[in-house]
Amino acid sequence: MRRNGGLRGRQVRRLALGTSALTLGIMLAGPAAADCTPDPAVAGGTVNCTGTDADGLTVSTDNTTVVVARGASVQPGAAAAAITTRGQGNTLRVLGLVDGGAAKPGVFVTTGDPRTEVCTDPYAGASVNYCVPGTTYTIYPSSSAAINVTAGGTVSGAQGILVRRSPANTVGFVSATITNAGTIAGTVGEAILADQTGFGGLSVYNRAGGRITGGIAGTVSYVDNAGTIDGVGRAAIASTQAGLNIVNTGSIVSSGTPATVSGGGFVTISNAAGATIGGSATAIRTTGTLNLTNAGTINGSVVSTAPSGQGSTIDTRSGMINGSLALGAGDDTLRARFDAASGRVSSITGAIDGGAGTDTLAIGIDADTTITRTVLPTNFELLGLELSNNATATLATGFTAGNGVALSGSGTVVNNTALVTGGPAVNMRASAPPGRCRRP
Repeated sequence: MRRNGGLRGRQVRRLALGTSALTLGIMLAGPAAADCTPDPAVAGGTVNCTGTDADGLTVSTDNTTVVVARGASVQPGAAAAAITTRGQGNTLRVLGLVDGGAAKPGVFVTTGDPRTEVCTDPYAGASVNYCVPGTTYTIYPSSSAAINVTAGGTVSGAQGILVRRSPANTVGFVSATITNAGTIAGTVGEAILADQTGFGGLSVYNRAGGRITGGIAGTVSYVDNAGTIDGVGRAAIASTQAGLNIVNTGSIVSSGTPATVSGGGFVTISNAAGATIGGSATAIRTTGTLNLTNAGTINGSVVSTAPSGQGSTIDTRSGMINGSLALGAGDDTLRARFDAASGRVSSITGAIDGGAGTDTLAIGIDADTTITRTVLPTNFELLGLELSNNATATLATGFTAGNGVALSGSGTVVNNTALVTGGPAVNMRASAPPGRCRRP
């Protein structure tokens, strides 16, 4: 009986072993598990993502680097985003795919919630704030991230990249610097959205070959674009910051109702030769000062509604604005190419209105020209001649300028007419060489 019992025990054990082998075989035959390791991340360390990570990655440490390898894919699962970063000084390098799907961001840059701690060292950390040992105090975490999407890499989601502090954190700030040579796309919202950032903000460098589809919106302060930023039905760039600086050597376009580029406060835009801004009816709209240097093409109207005391400067001597120009209540200056035959600006196709204030039309003259008449645009009061290449500008008989002529640059002005004005007939600006204005 004992032998039979022993045999039966051995049979059971063999059966159990067989079952375990079957289970192991099933486990080995299944799909590979997600590979973002180590998870959780280590402060100052590197997380490498390979294969497919279907449950998202959250980085709450500081100075952590995340590398999504080429061919790898990170998806959110039940997490808030495919990749969430909450720490200071974190870096994300995307060679593969980070995809939040239709409902979640691809990358979410945010802060932690406030937390209360007991003061043990009143001078601990970098803060100069003093605390009384034994008392409690509240910490409002801030966060920052540098995101680099390389050529061939993709970040997509409801927003491709969302920069937003925790709603519970009303003091901390969040900021991000984004460099893109691949693709960033928003499937529902913007490709890149930064809002509720506190004193933080957003800078974007879109390299040649980089594509941002869905536009950039929120607290963006700097955009350097050599690729394509396409707002599609949204604005390509819509800033809520007090200052915005755009350097464009590529294409910034949209096709919807909002202006292609919009901003408040002080807006500076440089549109290089061969570069394009526009597509919507309004290409550029600002509520403050606009400093625009255009050597490329702007398709659509340019509008500034700046109040009195905020003068704008528009320089389109080397470029073209295929649309109208409307300026605000400040003392504005327009530098533009001039058609001597018609006496009108030739580098803006639509209507020009200087708005309130004392506005100056500064005509660029780089070759010998005879000016028989000049038609100042609506609400422009002053005429300026800006000479270059030692050109000679001749004011022909019958030429009139009700408020005189302001001269600057390098060249000669020959006056063959009687200038009758209510003030000085000729104003020599500081840059005008002496002895170059003459009457034969």
